[in-house]
Amino acid sequence: MSHSKLAGYDFYRSLNSPRYCMAPMVEQSELAFRLLCKNYNTQLTYTPMIFSHTFLEDKEHRVRHWQTTSDDYPLLVQFCGNDPLTLLEAGKLCLQMPNAQHSVVGMDLNLGCPQKFAQQHRFGAFLMEEQRLVREIVSILHRELPVPVTCKIRIFKDIQQTISYAEMIRDAGCQMLAVHGRTREQRGSIQGLADWDAIKLVRERIKDIPVLANGNIRTLEDAERCIDYTKCDGVLSACGLLESPAMFSGSDGQESKVILAKEYLKLCAEHPPPEYSFMTGHVFKMLKALLSDHEDLKMRLGTAKTREVMFDVVLELERRVENKM
Repeated sequence: MSHSKLAGYDFYRSLNSPRYCMAPMVEQSELAFRLLCKNYNTQLTYTPMIFSHTFLEDKEHRVRHWQTTSDDYPLLVQFCGNDPLTLLEAGKLCLQMPNAQHSVVGMDLNLGCPQKFAQQHRFGAFLMEEQRLVREIVSILHRELPVPVTCKIRIFKDIQQTISYAEMIRDAGCQMLAVHGRTREQRGSIQGLADWDAIKLVRERIKDIPVLANGNIRTLEDAERCIDYTKCDGVLSACGLLESPAMFSGSDGQESKVILAKEYLKLCAEHPPPEYSFMTGHVFKMLKALLSDHEDLKMRLGTAKTREVMFDVVLELERRVENKM
C-alpha cells in the first residue's frame, strides 16, 4: 500500500505540538472525561485501551464503546493485541467508525500494560521479550495504515535494553514514543516512583521523533519539572487527571473539583459513558478528599443508580462546601 502521511515531528507539529497529554487508560478515558480534560488544557488524549480482536469480532461491543466527536480532536486510538493482521484490521475499521475522520489522528500500540490480564492474553508489557513480533507489528501498521503509528512502552531494569527496545520500535516505524518510567513489575501497591533518569537517557538517544514522558505527573509543576529534566516534548498523566481533570490548567483546589464533577456529569448527559461504572468511578476520584468529611453523601453516591441522582448528591456537597467557607 502506498500513501503519504505525516511522520515524526511533522506529525507532532500538525497536532499543535501537545505538551500536556492524557495517558491511555483502561475503562477510564471515555469521551465525556476526555472532553472535560480538554476543556482544561489537556492537549492530546487517547481512547481507553481497546482489545483488537474484540473490536473486530463483537459489533455490539464496538458500537457501544466507540465514542468520539469533532471536539475530541486530537485523539489517538489505542489498541492492544499480539497478532499483526488483527491489529491492522482493527486499525482500518476504527478509521471508518462514526466521526473518526474528525478526531482520530493516529493509532497507538499498547506495549506497556503490566496487569495480569495482559500477561494472560500476551499483550502490552508482556511482549517486551518478543521483540521480533513487536517489530513486525509496528512495521506492518506503519506500512499499511493511512495514519501514523505511535507506541507506549515501559522500561527494562537494564537501561541499555530499554534504549535498544526504543530504538527498534522507532526504526520499525513508530512516529511518537511514550515512555512510562516504571518496569513491568512496578504495578499496583508496589509501583513506586517512576525513573525519570531512564526516560532522560531514552530521550538522549531518540531525537528524531517526539518522546513523551509518563510517571509521577500529579500536578502542573510535576509536568514542567519532568519536561525540563528529561527534555521530552511532553508528558502523559493518568492518576493526576483522574483526581484533578483541570490539573494541566494549574487549578487543583478542592472546591473547584465540585464544579468539575458537575461539568463532567453534564457532559455525560450528552455523551453517556459505555458503562455506568465509568461515571461512578470518575466522580468518586474527583471528590475523594471532600467526601471523606461527608460519609452520608459518599454512601448516597455509591448507591446511586442514575446520573440525575449523582448530580443531586454533588449539588448537596457543593452547598455544604459553600456553607463552610
